[in-house]
Amino acid sequence: MTHTQETVTRRGNEPLERIISESALSHKRLAHRVNELSHRDGIASQYTHTSVANWCRRGMVPKWPTPQYICLALSEALGRPLTVRDIGMQDADAPEMRRAGLEFARSQGDALDEAAHYWSAVNRRQFLTQQAFAVSAFATPVTRWLVDPVEKTQARSSGLAVGRGHIAELQEAADAARVWDSRYGGAGWKSKSLSEYLYERVAPLLKGSYSEPVGKDLFRVTAELARLAGWTAFDAGQQHAAQRHFIQRSGWPVPAGTPNSVPTS
Repeated sequence: MTHTQETVTRRGNEPLERIISESALSHKRLAHRVNELSHRDGIASQYTHTSVANWCRRGMVPKWPTPQYICLALSEALGRPLTVRDIGMQDADAPEMRRAGLEFARSQGDALDEAAHYWSAVNRRQFLTQQAFAVSAFATPVTRWLVDPVEKTQARSSGLAVGRGHIAELQEAADAARVWDSRYGGAGWKSKSLSEYLYERVAPLLKGSYSEPVGKDLFRVTAELARLAGWTAFDAGQQHAAQRHFIQRSGWPVPAGTPNSVPTS
């Protein structure tokens, strides 16, 4: 089924036009990359330069998850993460936000996509005020955690080159967060700052290129940051956010010996 259903929300989308101009991507190239990303996930799409022009000039919003693919394509071109709000499509993922962070991906690539989507949503006002804790959501990740918790880390060959310096930076951030949590608890600004750090700094590294040994350390320290983000959210009374941090952490290919983080009670 071709995934091209669209709705019109406004006259023109200036944020999207501005970001496309900054990226230097042609409308044709952007449409091609969005189709590639859609096909990668098994979603048929046939966007063209005319589609992109309609998004920009007529304010048409493609059906989810196409806005997410537009963000990813532009993020690749710009070298920085973008959200649907950045491209003027902040209302496109409203139905999806209810499930953000609750999906348990089976592959490394899907796990990274789901985690990045959750990290981009977790600090939005509507997410913090409209989501709820779901006890049943733990069933699948806890079962997997008990039965088969370790997956082989896969090397990646595209994107930003990740090295030992990046690992050291993330480890320092995790150590600092752990010290803060032990001294002052996780409530307050630290919970938000950790999830922002995961999305703005860590997510691009996870999508970068790295060898298997570097990848193992990258996932290990990211798992520690996500675990800390979960506990600080819990301390701040945001149990629904904490739950989703733990679920996302449990689906990653982390090395043996990494502290488990899915609470069972």
